Amino acid sequence: MQKALFILDDTIRERVYPNDLYDSIAAEVDLIAPPMDAREARANPSVLRDMEILMSSWSCPKLDVEFLAQAPNLRAVFYGAGTIKGIESAEMWARGIRISHAAAANGISVAQFTVGQILLSLKGVWPEMARVKRDHRFLAKSRDYAGLHRSRVGLVGLGLIGRQVCELLRAFDPEIFAYDPLATEAAASELGVSLVNLETVFATSQVISLHAPWLPETEGMIDRILLELMSPYSTLINTARGALVNEDDLISVLGSRPDLYALLDVTNPEPPS
Repeated sequence: MQKALFILDDTIRERVYPNDLYDSIAAEVDLIAPPMDAREARANPSVLRDMEILMSSWSCPKLDVEFLAQAPNLRAVFYGAGTIKGIESAEMWARGIRISHAAAANGISVAQFTVGQILLSLKGVWPEMARVKRDHRFLAKSRDYAGLHRSRVGLVGLGLIGRQVCELLRAFDPEIFAYDPLATEAAASELGVSLVNLETVFATSQVISLHAPWLPETEGMIDRILLELMSPYSTLINTARGALVNEDDLISVLGSRPDLYALLDVTNPEPPS
């Protein structure tokens, strides 16, 4: 059996690798030590030296020169989370270390959560909740909300999760507009999506959902100029990365536009200041 080690925070281990799954993995490999976090692992070089397989998730140590020097026999990493951008390195690739991730599995729940929030937003649930709390009355005098049929949903990013959101939304027949500089017209057509520029997404959509990666080019890309373009009673949803949104601009625009809402599954930093 190959020698394996779980390196991640224990609370995360319980969520990602519950006991039944942990036991089934343990039957297939030689676990050379109990699960430990990254700090404990770096303090146990003898354990890292024997490790051939690393099992991890969020809180995985970065696979940099220092870590790899302590783990000369590492051959494969099973990363039970999404993107590996925070942990991979040129040295890891040069060593020929194989790595797997769970982005597709994670994406399902993110896409389902997103679609649920889109539907509630189009029905005007958030302003109605605020109105009832404020006025203690249940019947609204006017309903300025888009509803579901042929409403316009804007997506920023057509990666793995963005595409899953498109598939799930088909049952509700919205118009979907998307901004993604890497997407092709053919791929967008297959998804039933119209590619437009970022300004059009914000100016014409009743709900805008962010699914772009956090890169130097995307950091703070959702700024005051775009937010001020949002149509009345529209909602911004961010399940991607908090750094995509300029937080100060968002706070300012929401303060001056009480008709707008933002649903933030992620912030930068977390929790927000």
